[in-house]
Amino acid sequence: MTTMEITPLNLSRKKDDFVVCKQRYFLEKGKQSIICFVEGKYDSDYYYDKFRNQLGEDFVIIPCQRKKNVLKAYDCFYENDHQRVKMGFFVDRDFDPQVGNPNIFETDRYAIENYYCSEQVLERILRYAFKVDDEDTINSAKVYFHEQFLQFHSIVEEFNAFYSLIKQKEKTNNACYNVCLDTRFPENLADVEINKFDKRYNLQILLEKYSLDESLISQKELDDEVTRLNTVSPFYAFRGKYEIEFMYKILFKLVNDANSKKVTDCIIKQKVSANLNNKSFMSDYSQYADIATGLKEYLQILAS
Repeated sequence: MTTMEITPLNLSRKKDDFVVCKQRYFLEKGKQSIICFVEGKYDSDYYYDKFRNQLGEDFVIIPCQRKKNVLKAYDCFYENDHQRVKMGFFVDRDFDPQVGNPNIFETDRYAIENYYCSEQVLERILRYAFKVDDEDTINSAKVYFHEQFLQFHSIVEEFNAFYSLIKQKEKTNNACYNVCLDTRFPENLADVEINKFDKRYNLQILLEKYSLDESLISQKELDDEVTRLNTVSPFYAFRGKYEIEFMYKILFKLVNDANSKKVTDCIIKQKVSANLNNKSFMSDYSQYADIATGLKEYLQILAS
């Protein structure tokens, strides 16, 4: 299996990133491998072992840099080549309308990062990565997990609802509001650290921050969207990059306390040998992540 990573070294600043995706496709399509188009290089961290389990060794992953490029790859290649070349397309749900195409796999949660953020994932990591087998310890860690995430979600829920509404209104109004997000929650809007939560934003502040007209979103719209997203489940519906960042903080806190001589009230009462690196967390712990609904079936069809 080969992962084709698109980097600044092989991508000219003046060249559209889809051109590189297209070049990779034409390079590989005659080699009889199953070609899997994913959004970015970190998507491979999640999908790799799932692909390998269902497809064997004969597949190639082509990161396309963004969701729209995966969809563009489908439009460009599938109709003409799918009878000769096996190809799969994998995108995140995000806050976008559903793709609704059985030939394109779409996550049932906001993004692949969300599959790392559940009580079940926590338990798998505790048992099989951290080698914790004491049931009371595991149960205490679960309680701590939910306590921390409850506070975290109360801080970020309005921001998630705001961004969801922006995406909806871009579609409805055929507009682009240029609300560009980083991988981390904006530090000037809130503190979102373990046992340290402080919300410093409201709807007016968000509209001003992103230079948007105050009439674009009403408080009622925001409140209704908060309710809708919470009904689905914050773990599933909130922006995945923020969720996994906080999941990492919880795990780091549990391990750091367990290995510290200064902490007497730690949850894990044993030394933990763990490789925790926020940059490689998705690849290091992919085997403990939840499996996306429908992924196994999609891959079985792709392999047939």
